[in-house]
Amino acid sequence: MNRRHAIIWAFFITLIPLNAWGDAGRIRYPAIEGRVVKVLSGDSILLETGQRVEQVHYIGVRTPRMEERGEGALDYTRRSFLLNTELVGGKIIHLEFDIMQRDPAGRLLAHVFLLNKTFVNAELLLYGYGVAVYTPPNGMYRRLFARLEHQARSVGRGMWRVPNNTPLPRDGFRGPYVANRKYKIFHRPHCPWIQGIPAPESARFQSRKDALSQGYLPCQHCKP
Repeated sequence: MNRRHAIIWAFFITLIPLNAWGDAGRIRYPAIEGRVVKVLSGDSILLETGQRVEQVHYIGVRTPRMEERGEGALDYTRRSFLLNTELVGGKIIHLEFDIMQRDPAGRLLAHVFLLNKTFVNAELLLYGYGVAVYTPPNGMYRRLFARLEHQARSVGRGMWRVPNNTPLPRDGFRGPYVANRKYKIFHRPHCPWIQGIPAPESARFQSRKDALSQGYLPCQHCKP
């Protein structure tokens, strides 16, 4: 871990109450080590453990998907993949499990640590290339993850980056708008990028000012 990285982590640690770390440092469930043989996405890998190769999905963080629509989704999918590759590609890692060790598809569900104790799940959130998710019963670090996402949003890191300006639309359009809660982007009602947004992740704003004041950014396709 370089000096800049250590300073960033020290800053975040000062913002997080001790009880937000859950059971950090105490391994309550079986853990294993192995070598990463392939990075599949921003939050999943193939891990070789002895004679077996297992697919591992990271607990508590969801990175952008290729199939998702939304401003910048493709670019952020690539960036989260590259960050995960930089962190774990070809390396020996340590898996820490929570209550549920496999998902219905048979993938291992784990918190991933490098041998130098770098917490990979948290790194993705720290750099702004993931969304904190809680899928019961696995919630050992959920408060930490939520705080890291909030801090990345607050400073505009990664996919939460705020552009230098948000020019007004040239055609005088004034709303209403449809927004994607996950990526904090707002669109015109007929923008093709709003198709497929799940209802829980959709929001509506009557004015551009309302959307901007709540931290949403204008879609670069429909330019609302």
